[in-house]
Amino acid sequence: MRTFFKREGRQALHAVQVCLGIPALALGLSACTGVLGGASGNQGNGSGASSAGSSATGGSASGTATAGSGTTTGGNGPTSGGSPGGNPDTGSPIQAAPTWRLTNREYTSSVKDLLGVTVDTPLDPDGAVAGYRAGLVAGDATVEAYHDAAVAAAAAVNVQQLAPCDAAAVTAGGADCAAKFIDAIGPRAFRRPVDADTRAGLVALFGAISKQFGYDSAVRGLVEELLQSPYFLYHLELEEQAKGPGAVKVTGYSMASRLSYLIWGTMPDDALFAKAAQGALTTSEQIAAEAQRLLGDPRAHTGLYNFYEQWLRADRLPPVKGGKYQSAYDDAMRANIMASFDAQVDASLWQPQDSVKVLLTATQVFVNEQTAPLFGVSGIKGAALQVASVNPAERVGILTHPAIMGALATEDGTHPIKRGVFVWDQLLCQDLPNPPANVPVFPGVPANASVRQAFENFTQGPTCQACHMRINPVGFLFENYDTLGSYTKVDDNGQPVSAAGTIVGAVTSTGDADAVVNVPTATAVELSKNIASSASVAQCLVKQLYRYTAKRKETAADQASIDTLATAFAGTAQNIPGLLVGLTKSEAFTSRWNQQ
Repeated sequence: MRTFFKREGRQALHAVQVCLGIPALALGLSACTGVLGGASGNQGNGSGASSAGSSATGGSASGTATAGSGTTTGGNGPTSGGSPGGNPDTGSPIQAAPTWRLTNREYTSSVKDLLGVTVDTPLDPDGAVAGYRAGLVAGDATVEAYHDAAVAAAAAVNVQQLAPCDAAAVTAGGADCAAKFIDAIGPRAFRRPVDADTRAGLVALFGAISKQFGYDSAVRGLVEELLQSPYFLYHLELEEQAKGPGAVKVTGYSMASRLSYLIWGTMPDDALFAKAAQGALTTSEQIAAEAQRLLGDPRAHTGLYNFYEQWLRADRLPPVKGGKYQSAYDDAMRANIMASFDAQVDASLWQPQDSVKVLLTATQVFVNEQTAPLFGVSGIKGAALQVASVNPAERVGILTHPAIMGALATEDGTHPIKRGVFVWDQLLCQDLPNPPANVPVFPGVPANASVRQAFENFTQGPTCQACHMRINPVGFLFENYDTLGSYTKVDDNGQPVSAAGTIVGAVTSTGDADAVVNVPTATAVELSKNIASSASVAQCLVKQLYRYTAKRKETAADQASIDTLATAFAGTAQNIPGLLVGLTKSEAFTSRWNQQ
């Protein structure tokens, strides 16, 4: 059975991609029938092919949640990679886009909230758009991974807690219990009401499995089916897609999902579903009110780790380090470094004011016994995170945190170019061009030379200097931090660290030279304090959050929205909740563009 349902799941998921304008592998699917249902945007009529099925339980392929006849009204995006699909109105910030799948983090969070179980099955890696993770085209490996994750999740659920049923009802087949379970979990899994035909298909699937394998197996089969349905796996906006081409306001259940996945990184709660059902997610005021409610919930803090970690590149912290660092770095160390990072960013950016300044200049860190030595902190015992103060001459703010320093390094050494490019691209939003295709491989550091000397020699040519005159002085400032992020006065080649330099090329939002940044700078501490005094980082944070939300680079049409958000952010003394509420009022967030 496992092979059959993998095949069916692959066909259905690829068929959804064809219907929604996402490229699929050549599987002989020439139409969108039997997948999403009719033009009204309903899920389907309960007959036809399975989207996945209950392979572990021997379930039937008939009458499943994604079955149906007719065609979908999707077609809302380009057939490649996830860049903007365009808009005939070049002055509008609304851009056509693919129908995104859940990112892996959104998937695992949603499964946890839906079923109360943790998915640790490896998933196919996310794609990337504008520097942030996105659920792009689903290939065979994607479907295989979803199948395996669904089987594991279904096996882990406590059936009597998830779908309680007394012994007599179970003996009778459990149909009434199953119907109650479907009515409770179906709308939450699909993030909108389940239409009658799809409900009938789920009931029929339960009956087919239950008849042969019993109640528990049938419930697990339904769980597998739901988790492999395109209605669970995709950010579908069916009501809006059904309204035809052009600009369409996003409201109701689609807006509920936009809000919850932006702020919490997971599915809506019951209160948000209720607002959608009441038609109370229509006006700007209603949407902002719900955004404020979500921001007041602790889930907003953990949900936004997803943005912080990607923006500041901490999510790229590698699983292993080599050379002399190998023995000091293991899975536990990596997890503790990330927990420290999340806590420090969280404590900084949720300040009522001056959040960016605190992020860049705070001298308090969060450490436990394992990570404290990386920060030069002593006297810490135990595994719990504790607040500690660092030597302000050696370390301030987030830029020298081991999560960032370790991510922007090699396995066994520092990497000034990675660190310099990071500051320009992620902190100042003054993006550097990609290096030319014929750049030779860095030959390494010769004996008796410093890391700085080796990189200076490697980038000294006139073609290189067009960019490296900006990159190198910034990157060298971080040479006091080794590949684990520990402070050191000796580099990885045993030579004294020389960090000082003069920064050039920084500009303000008006295009003028940034007199705060373009100065002789001796250390990374000094750099952090200088850019904290510039408006550039706060403006860049706004732009990065806009890119993260829109899943694309901004266009000229977006600039007015970004400027409005940046002005408001400065006016509230850098209040992050206020920035997020403002973002939910932006046209790019409240509307979508349907292609012809």
